[in-house]
Amino acid sequence: MHNALSIILRTSLKDRVSIDAETQGYGTFLDYFNSMEKIAIPHHLGRVSPVFDVARNILTICVRDGREDKREEVIVDVLDPFLRAQKVSALGVDVVVCGAISQPFEAALSAAGIEVIGFVCGPIEEVLSAALNGTLEDARFLMPGFAGPRRLRRRYGKEHR
Repeated sequence: MHNALSIILRTSLKDRVSIDAETQGYGTFLDYFNSMEKIAIPHHLGRVSPVFDVARNILTICVRDGREDKREEVIVDVLDPFLRAQKVSALGVDVVVCGAISQPFEAALSAAGIEVIGFVCGPIEEVLSAALNGTLEDARFLMPGFAGPRRLRRRYGKEHR
């Protein structure tokens, strides 16, 4: 019974989203979901958490066509780098925007296929807006004492100027 109900619910959701996708100009159900991206921002007291490794509260934001579609608050209380990366990956996250992050945690997230944009600071809403507008590289979002080119090198694997 549970499996049959689950299949019916999934089928109903797929049909509903397919209809929504067609009315919004997407060709197929798959195109609709491929246009989405999920961003995760660990936070504390309304700001990007200073250290990803121990942050418990994570805001996930679904972004479709460059605009926020849905957000959800999640608690991740796992401290092992690979288990933490697995849990974040299970949330469907594509990009983590965070403060400081140690090499083992960054490597675990990268191995899970998650892009890491580290050493970011500021109020969550401003950081999210900057991420959506492509202005996250602005100096005001750099953690104090952290140089821009080094941050870009960590993100892209080479230095950009």
